[in-house]
Order: sequence, then C-alpha cells, then structure tokens
Amino acid sequence: MRWGGDDRVNHRAELVDAVRRAVAAASAHPAVLRAEVASTNSEAGTTVAEITFDTNPWSSWRAQGHSPSGVRPEEVVRFDFPPDYPAAAPIPSLRRDFNRDLPHFQPFLHAGRPVPCLYDGDLGEFLHREGFLGVVVQTAHWLRLAAEDKLIAPEQGWEPVRRDSFQDSIFANTDDLRRVVDAAGGVQFRPFRYLLRGKSTGDAVYGGVGRYAIDIAGQKTLDLLVEPKMSGSVVVQPGRSVAMLLWAGTSPDGVPVRCEEYLPETVSNAAGLVERARLYACSEQLRQGMLDLRWLIGQNHHLNGFPLAVIMLVRRPLPIIGSDSPIEVCSYIGSLSVAVAGGDNTEIAVRPATHLEAMSREVLARMSTAEEDPGRPFWILFGAGSVGSKIAIHLTRAGAGPSVVVDSGILRPHNVARHALHPAGPEGPLLGAKADAVATVIGSLDQQARPVVADARAVLDSVTDEYGVLSKKPWAIVNSTASLVVRDALARHGGSARVIETALFASGEIGVVTVEGPGRNPGTADVMVEFDWMREHDVQLKELLGRGENGLSRREVGQGCGSMTMAMSDGRVSLFSAGMAEYIRQRQREGLPKGAGELLVGHLDGNGMGVLWKFVRVVPVEVVETAISGIPWSVRVHDRARTKIEEAVGQWPGVETGGVVVGRWFEGIRTFNVVDVLPAPEGSRRAPKAFELGASGGSNVIEDYSRCLDRCLDVLGTWHSHLSGREPSATDRRTAERLAGEVRRPMLSLVKASDGFAVCVADVEIPKMEVGG
Repeated sequence: MRWGGDDRVNHRAELVDAVRRAVAAASAHPAVLRAEVASTNSEAGTTVAEITFDTNPWSSWRAQGHSPSGVRPEEVVRFDFPPDYPAAAPIPSLRRDFNRDLPHFQPFLHAGRPVPCLYDGDLGEFLHREGFLGVVVQTAHWLRLAAEDKLIAPEQGWEPVRRDSFQDSIFANTDDLRRVVDAAGGVQFRPFRYLLRGKSTGDAVYGGVGRYAIDIAGQKTLDLLVEPKMSGSVVVQPGRSVAMLLWAGTSPDGVPVRCEEYLPETVSNAAGLVERARLYACSEQLRQGMLDLRWLIGQNHHLNGFPLAVIMLVRRPLPIIGSDSPIEVCSYIGSLSVAVAGGDNTEIAVRPATHLEAMSREVLARMSTAEEDPGRPFWILFGAGSVGSKIAIHLTRAGAGPSVVVDSGILRPHNVARHALHPAGPEGPLLGAKADAVATVIGSLDQQARPVVADARAVLDSVTDEYGVLSKKPWAIVNSTASLVVRDALARHGGSARVIETALFASGEIGVVTVEGPGRNPGTADVMVEFDWMREHDVQLKELLGRGENGLSRREVGQGCGSMTMAMSDGRVSLFSAGMAEYIRQRQREGLPKGAGELLVGHLDGNGMGVLWKFVRVVPVEVVETAISGIPWSVRVHDRARTKIEEAVGQWPGVETGGVVVGRWFEGIRTFNVVDVLPAPEGSRRAPKAFELGASGGSNVIEDYSRCLDRCLDVLGTWHSHLSGREPSATDRRTAERLAGEVRRPMLSLVKASDGFAVCVADVEIPKMEVGG
C-alpha cells in the first residue's frame, strides 16, 4: 500500500503508537529490564524497539560475564516492526556476535544479526493469537534455554543440523537409509541419478539415491558414470554417478557411537568434509570410501568432474524431530575430484545439500491425509477403463493402490479420451493391455500391482483360482467394469471378499457406489436393486435417467467400427471417480460398513462443476430358498418390503391379507429381489383362510401395476399372510401358475407366516422340444 501526504504521516504515527503499546506491554514481563523505542525510519516506514532481557544465569556464570554457551546475563533483543504491524509480526534479532552454533536459529540473518526461531510456526499467527506480550514471553524462554544450552528439548526431539544456504537437493528414502546403519560401521555405495542445472558440478545438482547397494570394485566405470549430453539450449541435464553412505560403528566398550554435539553446517570444501566426518566418528569410513573411488576412476582423470553424493548417517542422543529414529541424514554434494585429491584440499568445493524424501508409498500417503496412514490393504480392481483407471491412480497417489488389476481389454486410441493414462503422442506407441498399463504406473509409484489380462468373469468362475488372486483373502473387490455379466458373476461367487461397485449413468450426470454388507448380505446385486427402487421414486433421478436409458450411444472409432459408450468429458468422469476414490480410501481407514451395506448416489450440482452425494444404509435381506424345475433359486426380501408386509398383517388381524410384490429377478444368478410391495387393489377379499387379489383376481391387476413401474422394477407376483401354517397351499400354487402363464415368466407366491416367509415359484409352461441328432 502507498501513502502520500497526510495519509503517510498519519500511518507512521499509528505505527509508532502501536509499537509504544507493544513496548509498554513488554515492560510488564518480569524478565524485561528495559524496553524502549530505539529508532524510526520514515522512508521505509519501520520502527525499531530494543528490549533488554535478564537471562537469569547461574551466579557463577554472571561472574564470568556469560554462560558456557555464550549467553550474557543481559541480552538486548532488537525487534524491527514492519509498516503493516500489527498485521505482520516484528522480526527479532540478536547481537551480531551471538553464538550461532546453538540450535533453533533461522537460516538467515536480518541486517547481519542472528534471528532466533522463537515459535514452531508462523510468528504472525502467534502474534495475532497471543499479542506482543506472548512474543516477549517466548523470547525470554528462548534466551533462558540458550543460556543453559537446553534449546533441544528431549520431548521435542533432536533438531536437524541448520543449513544457512543450499543449492543442491538429494532425494532418498529416509527409512531405507537408516536401515543401513549397523553396529559395525561402514561405507556403502549406491547408484546416483541426477539432474545438472547448468553445465558443471558448480551449478545445482538434484539427485536421487538408489535403494540398492553396488560393489564398485565389480563394476565397469562406464556402467556407473554416465555424463550428461550437453547442449546450448537445454538447462537441465540428466546423468548417472554414485552416492557414498557413511556411518559410525561402536566404541571399544561396544556402545554405538553417538554425536551429542550440535553444530550448524560449516562444510564448504573437501577439508571441511573430512573434519565433519571426524566429528561424526566416520572419518575412517570416509577414507576407505575415497580409496575405493580412486580405484574406480583409475587414470581416467576426465571423470573427476562427475557429481559425488556423500551421505553421513549420524546417531544422535534423541530421535530426530518429526521421526522416531535417532539417525540424522547429513548430505553433501562434491565431485569425484574429492577422492582423487584426498582430504586436505581446501580448494575443492563441497556443498551441504538438503535431504528430501524420495517418492515412496509412505510419502504419498503422508501427503494425502492428515490422519495416520492405515497402510495399503490387499484389494482387487475389476475394470481398468475410464472410471477404474482413475480410481486406481487416485488411490495409488494416496499410497493405497490396488494390488491386482483385472481387465482383458487393450488400450485403444479412442479410450485415451477419458482414461487416466495416455500414449506418448498422437503417433506414439500405445500402452498395450489396460491391466498392464495401469499396473506399470502403480509400480512407478512404489506400489506393486499384479496385472491380470483376463475377463473378470473368468477369474471369478475359476474353481481352482488359476489366476492366484482370490485365494489371498482381499480386503475388497472394486468392480468398475459397468458390466451386468460381471455383476452377476460377483453375486454368484462364493468368496468372502466384499464387493464395492462403481458406475456412471445418464451420460455422466449420475454416479453410483454400492457396498456389500458383512457376510456379503446385502450383496452387490441387492444394493443395486435399491438403486433401481430409488430410480422409480426419486423425481430427479427419473428425469435424468429417462425411461430406463443409460445414455449409451454408438461412437465411430474407425472405418466401419464403432463403440457403444457413454459420451462425456474426461473432467466429468474425474469429478465422480475422485469422489469414489475418496470414499474407498475412507473405508480403508475406518473399515467397511458394519451391520449393513451402503448405497451412494451422486449427481452433478446446478453448474455441473461439483457432485452432491446421498448416502443410503441398506440393511441385510431375508433369504428364502426355493427351486424351479429342481434347480435352486432364492427369494431375497428387502427390509422395506418386509416392514410393509408386517405392517399390513398388523392392520388386518384375524384374516389373511396381501398385495403385490415388486423388484427384480435375475436369471443369471437365479434370484428374485423383493424390494417393495404394493397395496392390494380395491375389491380384494380377505377371509380367515383365504385372500383374493382384486375383484377378478386375474392378470389385469398385474398388468396395470407393471405399466406404472416405468421399467425400473418388475412385478414379481403376490404375497399374502397365513394365520396358521407356513407352506404355500395348493391354491397359492395354482394362482402363481396362472399368473406365470399369463405374463410368460416366473411368478412368486410369497407367504408371510408367524415364523417367517415361505414361497412357491411358478414357471411358464413351455412345450417340450425334440432334440435332433
């Protein structure tokens, strides 16, 4: 903001007043000896206050004029208040010769003065919460701990070495490096792939350390050292070199050597590297490593300029802040000339490098959620198409990708319009089998996935589990195939793994997730029938889905070739698949639903840029076994239908009552799903030993009901109650047979007795056919 004239004068006056109030508040603290406004800078719009603190050292330290760590009995802390104070925090700084070998300093100077790290977070946020007096309290506490050399608190952990500046970064898996450290001490070499920003090792180096050791004595130099191909226009050049890991062993009495001295980073050359190795008790390991590197280079002095990564793994007395390990990773970048020249050369540059985590499953999980990583369960993905591939990659980036990917398809050019993967270019190589392609990307993100290029139905129907995936007791099977055949196969499959199904409808305006209940009851088909019921009764769903249409249309993908697909944008698929992936990850953290299944139905919001999800709990169904022509079938009575039947029975005590049952019947899995019941029409007759549906008791009533169901549900037959006895009567069977003959498909006669349900099923009579030879 700029001010002119009176505005600028008024703002400066307001700042001075605010600083004076801050100084007055500071004066109230018992550790503050003096507090005053020292100066103002009219041009910069800043004001400086100086506050003198009593650091309260022991009396013996007062006589010497300073504590063993160099803190004086009285320390003047300067606070530079910016023009926008109190919106922004002042910058605290100490005298120029304050001992910066202590921990908890900022890696920069302010006007040449050390800046203490007073708060683990944004000092401006702390100021707004606690006021300037809170900043003063923090400063007094910091100075007292500094005087006693107790800035590293055991409950907080060991602060990593402070690096005031760095231009290089080394990426490595920290846990993997720490596992190398043993009681013997040693040196280990690993591959080091790097990017050179510039044209010499004097420029920035970004490198990744491999996760396996190499024996450089058994390697050809040219296999290890690959020089970047330089060009005038390319800024970042890739190459290969080696990284050297060093760690200390044990003392003569068998105790692992630890470094308990905190010093900020000072290494700037080869001599400094040797001195730092001595501090960390691994100088002998460094010497041996240099000898090995000299052998590798031999007389090929042109190799001296290759980058060399040196990583010292240092034992500390406390776990490093943010971890449960006492091993600190101290990284450096030099060149192979360090090994050639030996350790006394001060002209060969060695630079401290920042250590960053390599890409790993753990890092992906850590970046994806603030909650504790629940790990990666073993789960199977059926379908690596547009929805399945996106769910797989979303979850892989969260550290929880699928362990098995099943898909028989080949990734063809038109699939790329909505697939999570893509070829190198319009004329580049295609990605091969969908399962292989998705598994390859999962593997590149530090999670192994087994591709199974086979039809999902074949995998499920394999009696011997020839594909070797279902016998491993997966956490869940996620079906993203949108295939009715696969859904039937999953419903038939007798495995214990619960099924999560994902699908899109209405040209990507509707998304559905179904989750089976414990013991696979309700099953995947049961929950999907609940969606069919919702389609029948939800006005918005009925409008979007049309009269049973899913939005499928033919799209030309070649001369004379077409694909039946649901035309929609990649962004729309991503909207739904992202939510589906989030839900699956939530279930991995919290567990699958207990006591019930779940149905999630999402639809685009008003502007088409978001998805609104509705959650429905689906309780277990009641299963009644029956048979058609000696072949087992089952009738699955949903909670809604069961409740309505029980309520109707209660309304008509002393007589039989009944109505019409609706739902879906699935010939492939031999089930009837009774999802709802419709009331008996006017003219139905109720008596103690009989119930007659409608005035005529004929099929006109059934046909009328069928016409109003909008093709989402079917009329499955009738139900009625028995006051005594459970099994269907001969009359019940004749009624079912008559209805089946009239509608030409199987019909139910469902009986509700006091102790549960019974059922008879009548199939349509088909003339026997002669089978020729």
